[in-house]
Amino acid sequence: MTLPGGAGGAAMLAAVLAGGAEGLVLVRDSTVCEGRSLLRAFAMAAVRRGECVLVVPFDVSPEQFGARLSPDIGAQLLYWDGFSDPLGWSGGGPGIRAGDFVGQGGPGRLPEGPLTLLLDSLSWLLLRLPPPRLCQALQALLRPPRGTGPATRVVALLHGDLHSPGLLAALMAQAGAVVALGPVPPLPGGPRHATVLSRSRGGVLNAKDEYFCLLPDCSLQVLGEVPGSPLPGARRGGGLPPPQALLSPLTFNLRLSAAERAARAAVPPPYAFSTHKQSALLQMPGTLSAAPEEPDTPDPEDPDDDLDV
Repeated sequence: MTLPGGAGGAAMLAAVLAGGAEGLVLVRDSTVCEGRSLLRAFAMAAVRRGECVLVVPFDVSPEQFGARLSPDIGAQLLYWDGFSDPLGWSGGGPGIRAGDFVGQGGPGRLPEGPLTLLLDSLSWLLLRLPPPRLCQALQALLRPPRGTGPATRVVALLHGDLHSPGLLAALMAQAGAVVALGPVPPLPGGPRHATVLSRSRGGVLNAKDEYFCLLPDCSLQVLGEVPGSPLPGARRGGGLPPPQALLSPLTFNLRLSAAERAARAAVPPPYAFSTHKQSALLQMPGTLSAAPEEPDTPDPEDPDDDLDV
């Protein structure tokens, strides 16, 4: 499938999917663009790289998460069931409770070797646990003590329209990469849009708009950069900017050309009067009139109005 205007530059989404981003990777979706399909694509890519993939589903059951994956990929996924009993009311079971994420060092001992941990979703936890402690638990997962099986990567689904801008900015500041999904195309199987933000080790923030397509086997095909993307090049800074600010087109120009500045300077402000107009206004005849204020209606409960504050 070809896109109008062609595609240029290296595909950042393909690099993030191939494991190029370390630490926390956020897949940000909303009610108009689901991101679970992209989470499955991350799981498939990690399995093909030979990594151990641990899925912690809270929004859906493990069966629902792995239903669309091929049997050979689904058989290699490990699950901590957070859907059946997320609050621990049954008092047992092999799953994981929401409170396990705010304990010491994250949710217990992790498998040995290269590991990709998938959270479906981080929003479920954020709505039920203190966000500061949950962020500390995520950092503990990314930098656990020696001998506990380090999690090389945490890929978390985040429902962006459920949280405040401040909380979203705090989470994105901890992330090594953010994939913000655009609206689902009207035609099934059509190209989808994503804004990819990735921070390099030198502190440079790269941002790019790209098209991609989800294949029937849950894999992902990157189609190229969005033509005329306003996000080429790199940025340097601390936290990642909110993707909604990057996805929304501006309704005004941030910079004026020389001709536009000259045209703006030629327009007199509405409060500035010329000397001729000032003298004409001062010479116009006029009168001042004043009407006495009507007396107030007497209040029998407060005749002297001392309670009228």
